[in-house]
Amino acid sequence: MLFTDINYFFFLIACALAYACLPQKFRGWLLLAASYVFYAAFDWRFTFLLLAQTLICFFCAKYRKTALAVTLSLLELAVFKYFNFFNDSFRQLFESLRLPYLIPHLDILLPVGISFFTFQSLGYVIDVSRGKIQQENNLPRFALFTAFFPQIAAGPIGRADELLPQFKESKLPSVQQISDGIQLVIWGLFQKMVVADRLASYINRAYASPKTATGGTLLVASIFFSIQIYADFSGYSDIARGSAKFFGIDLRNNFNFPYFATSIPDFWKRWHISLTSWFRDYLYIPLGGNRVSKPKWIRNQLVVFLLSGLWHGANWTFIFWGAIHGVFNLMHVLLFGKKNESKSRIVNLLRCIVTFAIVNTAWIFFRAPTFKRAIQIITRIVTHPGRPTFGVAQVTFALNVIAILVLFGVDFAAYNSFTKERCPDAVRITGYALIACLIALLAVSSRSFIYLQF
Repeated sequence: MLFTDINYFFFLIACALAYACLPQKFRGWLLLAASYVFYAAFDWRFTFLLLAQTLICFFCAKYRKTALAVTLSLLELAVFKYFNFFNDSFRQLFESLRLPYLIPHLDILLPVGISFFTFQSLGYVIDVSRGKIQQENNLPRFALFTAFFPQIAAGPIGRADELLPQFKESKLPSVQQISDGIQLVIWGLFQKMVVADRLASYINRAYASPKTATGGTLLVASIFFSIQIYADFSGYSDIARGSAKFFGIDLRNNFNFPYFATSIPDFWKRWHISLTSWFRDYLYIPLGGNRVSKPKWIRNQLVVFLLSGLWHGANWTFIFWGAIHGVFNLMHVLLFGKKNESKSRIVNLLRCIVTFAIVNTAWIFFRAPTFKRAIQIITRIVTHPGRPTFGVAQVTFALNVIAILVLFGVDFAAYNSFTKERCPDAVRITGYALIACLIALLAVSSRSFIYLQF
């Protein structure tokens, strides 16, 4: 059940109405049941893994078995997400050495959202062991924390100290929350169905046959992918946050205008914020953070970025994508310290352009199916320049450009603090009505969200 399916909105509205009608003590049970129904809609077999992860973390936190929880949680990820990747890599190595290799490739389904709910529940166990929060003694409430349907498939990765108190209160949403929820859902649908999904066709054609595409075509496709993945994931996060608000729940903001970043460290303060902060709090700081010698600090930085790449997918391209960000992050800190912005707007603009160029190059490895294909695309861009071919009707291409301009126009206005406090209600309502009209006119048949595969 995707966020862009009409069935999802029937489901969401029905749940919200039932939530409002039920006594407070039954609201949590409703959300828990709805969350398992939502997750089972992807594949009912996945619910057993979700339940197992919930029980593992609940009882390991209760009996202070943190190491056991970490081991079992990572073992789940290793089996369902990474086994075939490492197994196939070893097979290729053995075959290159002409040695026998007997372990077969396993036909394993990747459970939707496994990386997200594993990290969320594991963060709770670690927080309890550190004494940051009290253990949750109510198993159904903890199960809801792990499975809450707006965020289970692709985040944002929540923290127990933020969400468990909200689930305990089970308050009805305020009028403001409902209003904000509607606006977030509309904006999320625009990002996904009008921007991301419209760009997908152009990108797929170009990346499918880089040998025959001009460098200009591949360059445009690569820039479009940078925009597509942002609009796709930010759109998902906004719909998730908006959906949660119908139940009086506030989720973390996952994006803060990442393409306005003026450095790679600044980019990672703005992109997938819930994951970045998770790695910082539960991996980087425990390794010593920046309170160690310079060689160990460099090690800590690279470990975090390499694992961040591996978190995204079982492919060497993701690991190399993480390595690119890790190296440029180190270079910036070593050369400029923690300073990100200059007082000069021109300097900041140039830094923003350079940062986007680095991020865009790294996205090529993220998008390409193999390392060889990524190198091929970059080589064609550099060595075979040429005018981009549309690959779609010119009118369609022009509509795609207009959608991008709307996306970044709204982002630019928000980035420059043109917020609802400064924007009259009539103007804001008109703006969202126009965006809704654009969705009705320009939305294309929706594809699955990119981050559902992670």
